Amino acid sequence: MEANRHGIREFAVWSHGRWFVTPVGASRPIEATLDEVVARCEAAPSGGSSVPPPDDADRPGERARLTPERWLWSVPRLIGEVTRGGLVIEAPGCGDVLLDRTDLYVLEALGDGGSVADISRAAGLDDAGPRLERLVAVGAVRVPGTTGPDAGTSAVEAPPPPIRSAPGRASAHPGGRPGRIPVYSVWSTVTGPMLSLGMLTSAARAHDGGALNEHFEIRHPEDAASFLEDLQRRPGPAVLLSSDYVFSIEHNLDLARRARAINPELVVVHGGPSSPRQPDDARSFLQEHREVAHVLTRGEGERLIGELLSAMIGTLPALDPEVLARIDGLSFIDERTGDMVRTPDRERSATLDEFPSPYLTGEYDHIPASAWRICLSIETNRGCPYGCTFCDWGSATLSRIRKFDADRVVEEVRWAAERGISAVNLVDANFGIMARDVEITRRIGAIKSTLGYPEVLVFAPAKNTTKHLTSIFDALAEAGIHPGASLSVQTTDPATLEVLDRSNIATDHFVALAADLRRRGHAVLGDLLLGVPNQTYETFKADLQFMADHEICVRTHPLQGLPNAPMAEPDYRERHRIEVEGGMVVATATYSRRDRAEMLKLRDLDLIFERYGLLRHVLRWLQWDHGILSHDVLDHLRGVTGTSPERFPHLTWLAGYFDLHPGAPCGWTNVYAEARSLLIEDFGIDPSSGLDCVLELQRFLMPERGRTFPATIALDHSYQDYYADAIRGLYTHGHAGSPPAPLVEYPPSDFTVTGDPLGLCENGLWFAGEPRSETFPGDFENGAGAANELLSPLMRVLPWVRAAGVRPVFPAPGDVASWMASGIDRGAVSSGETGRPTFVSVSSRT
Repeated sequence: MEANRHGIREFAVWSHGRWFVTPVGASRPIEATLDEVVARCEAAPSGGSSVPPPDDADRPGERARLTPERWLWSVPRLIGEVTRGGLVIEAPGCGDVLLDRTDLYVLEALGDGGSVADISRAAGLDDAGPRLERLVAVGAVRVPGTTGPDAGTSAVEAPPPPIRSAPGRASAHPGGRPGRIPVYSVWSTVTGPMLSLGMLTSAARAHDGGALNEHFEIRHPEDAASFLEDLQRRPGPAVLLSSDYVFSIEHNLDLARRARAINPELVVVHGGPSSPRQPDDARSFLQEHREVAHVLTRGEGERLIGELLSAMIGTLPALDPEVLARIDGLSFIDERTGDMVRTPDRERSATLDEFPSPYLTGEYDHIPASAWRICLSIETNRGCPYGCTFCDWGSATLSRIRKFDADRVVEEVRWAAERGISAVNLVDANFGIMARDVEITRRIGAIKSTLGYPEVLVFAPAKNTTKHLTSIFDALAEAGIHPGASLSVQTTDPATLEVLDRSNIATDHFVALAADLRRRGHAVLGDLLLGVPNQTYETFKADLQFMADHEICVRTHPLQGLPNAPMAEPDYRERHRIEVEGGMVVATATYSRRDRAEMLKLRDLDLIFERYGLLRHVLRWLQWDHGILSHDVLDHLRGVTGTSPERFPHLTWLAGYFDLHPGAPCGWTNVYAEARSLLIEDFGIDPSSGLDCVLELQRFLMPERGRTFPATIALDHSYQDYYADAIRGLYTHGHAGSPPAPLVEYPPSDFTVTGDPLGLCENGLWFAGEPRSETFPGDFENGAGAANELLSPLMRVLPWVRAAGVRPVFPAPGDVASWMASGIDRGAVSSGETGRPTFVSVSSRT
């Protein structure tokens, strides 16, 4: 590999019909017009890339001749180096190619797709055919298999297939006697309909035998547009129920302000996990938001809402403080004195099935299935026996578990499946803690076999009682349901666990469970928290190192400052000097805001280079052969890309922009040339056949437009056997290991990538959601719907891999016992007798 080019100032990205400029060393793209991009190219300093102009560029074989009616598609994205004369991209099979200004204007005229004739007109050219032929040849434009707008699929990064619409009611809301006071509950279109709102409205409708319906029009949960439209046309008192979470509270407050501007007689009631419970917090909230927060509720709301609405009869829009003071679980300002009244906490309901199911009683029948943008939530139980200080699971931690009837749960899942809702979230704190959870899972699998849904079941696995989890994962796999679940680790640091009152899975128990799941072919994911008290940058780095060593794909969650968690108690906050901003814990006694920012950077580098695999095997080799811990390398990369971004501009670009534009800046060749230079210059790694082997392999594993499969590379050493020897223990006792010999002692071997089942070379890698939101993170951080894996003996079992119908099996079926028993005998390695990973592609319905 050649050394990287120097003098690079910035790159430009063409994605979704939009241009972005991405300066090296920054992390915020600058959206630009094409004219602005061209101007930057013309102003770029000379001495950068030296690439022949378009007419003299290498031509990889015969170009496809394009007729005027031929239909073309855009590629998912192009990332080029801004240089004098245009953008430099790496073209498969012909190296670096310069796209001049005419090429760029033709690309913009193409947009998401069009015919050659249409593109010519839009670009102002008599015939753009020759230019388009060249752009096709260098991989900058796609040609579908046939002509016309229906040919092939768009190469624009697309979200998952749309969910079928549900059958709906003729009317979204119940009719009845005019003059009743409307009671509204509103969900955000960003998150979709909320279970909590439907539980409230269905309970209120049934309260006291339906008595409230004589006085109130209890409307079904609705979106903001429907709510504001209805509020606009009816004067007089009204009630708004707001279910506050970290991700919804600002939406709820803003909506209430808009609504109060329309109708000043609107009374706003707040509840949910972010409705403050601590007296000082509740007083501050009520005073700060006095116009849009009239009552705060605590605890379970199904009974409370009936009592509260009953107390409002005959008084609205005023509130009678003497009547409200007799209802447990409320905080409000007594307008007569200006003081806050806080009534006693409520007792939890012993029998949950007395609360109507909002799914089975029609609260959501009017809402199309596509409204559930992420997943539909269902409870099988309430309560949690643990008391982790950072957690507020329905304000029901350290409490006994109360169950909903299993038949009700299954029928709610059936309701979702009948509407084609793809993902169901079981919102229990510890699904799998009871034996009946296995049977519930099997019954959900039976629904999937009949109706085709759900395709995804999201749940939080039990923490210490894990004996049922493997059976649950097996049942889901048998039904073809993708489990959206991570094992709860949070941190491996004993001192931090003690501060958190965290009864965590013992390490031996955790890795044994992970090994059991691996042997069954299940994805092994683990959750970590970033920003807990007593944590430091070094302990967080050690947590990431542990996860990498044990091949556990980590999902790191920045700690939210939940106002009702034990961590929010004044003494705890003061003792650990906890600072909360924007709903997030941003500093404690053991780390500063700057430290937290560096932890977030390290988290991102772990995702980019470990989870999405850009340096995964290079990092393994460094650790196994040279004793350099993988996350010491990422820590160094964090430093060098921050302080000297120009040294390795392609690596710096990946660190700053990959979450927004996942791809290679000007191609993978430059990325791995820089990785080689960094290892030699900064870590003293001598050039060797082992270094070249692992870099060539890593480059070969990267998706790239224009690649075809199967594809084989001749390696100087069998990295496949080397890796298999290292991870054997992860399938037996679960603990991390290493190969018995350096990579250079392994014999030569061919390595084959057999396919691209995730369509990465065709459609690119994309991340759903907002990659840089801390309160509601997207899939870049979660990794539940994205993977960067080609089909090879090194493909990992990841959620999206299984969801796409690819089942990695390691080792081959029938060879498990012999493979594990064969140990790490070097003779087996050299003779090729060691069991190797094999992979089969199966239907997602299998």
